Amino acid sequence: MKRTFLFIALAAAFISVVAANLQVKQVNVKRTWAISSSEAQEYAPEGWTPGIDATIDFPTGNDKLSQTVVKWMASSLGVATIAYSNAEQLVDAYTLNVKENDNDMTIEFSLTKVYETNELVSYEMQGYDYNCGAAHGMPYCHGVTFRKSDCKDMSDLLVKKNARISHLLKKGLKEYFSVTTDNQLQEVLFDGNIPVRTPGSSPWVVNDGIMFQYGAYEIAPYAAGMPQALISIKDLTPYLTPEAIKCLKVKR
Repeated sequence: MKRTFLFIALAAAFISVVAANLQVKQVNVKRTWAISSSEAQEYAPEGWTPGIDATIDFPTGNDKLSQTVVKWMASSLGVATIAYSNAEQLVDAYTLNVKENDNDMTIEFSLTKVYETNELVSYEMQGYDYNCGAAHGMPYCHGVTFRKSDCKDMSDLLVKKNARISHLLKKGLKEYFSVTTDNQLQEVLFDGNIPVRTPGSSPWVVNDGIMFQYGAYEIAPYAAGMPQALISIKDLTPYLTPEAIKCLKVKR
């Protein structure tokens, strides 16, 4: 009997750990440095300073999920994928990398927790890089969804491989561009982008469905920004993997 109670208690504790929300602390970190090149000094606006402005939902725990998220952050920034203990350490590593490779630029980015249930947690990175003297900066956005039970990256396991979802992507893009017809959509896309292909980056789960994010210049001109297709779970259900259906608790 005691063993039974012990087993139940351990099982309950495990479920509680898995189901607990990922604890984060939102931190804003700024770093600046002096202009290094004569070219940048020539083209830089008065008062312009290279630097980084980062807003991060940084996990505060020492559990495996927290460490997994931090390592994803580091990978997204192109720095060593180690378990940084705070946002400042992460940004300092990124600052050093930027200064070593391209000193004279400004970078604004955010790493934000955008979705969470007992089964899944999603993060999104948005940013804008500007090299001094360039005609314009470059925006970017990508995300990730982790399964809490084993910290597995689910981003490439949400939708079945070779799923034919062009019609859903087209619907999402029409909403993004506020158009209604195929001809109107084609007018804002590069030639040859209907039927619509999936983005180069992996999708991730958000509160209203699954996000398919295109990069700048990927399917449309720079002025179009970064087109995205947000598809509801209901519309995507026939194309979801068994793992995704289970984690999202989809009823069919």
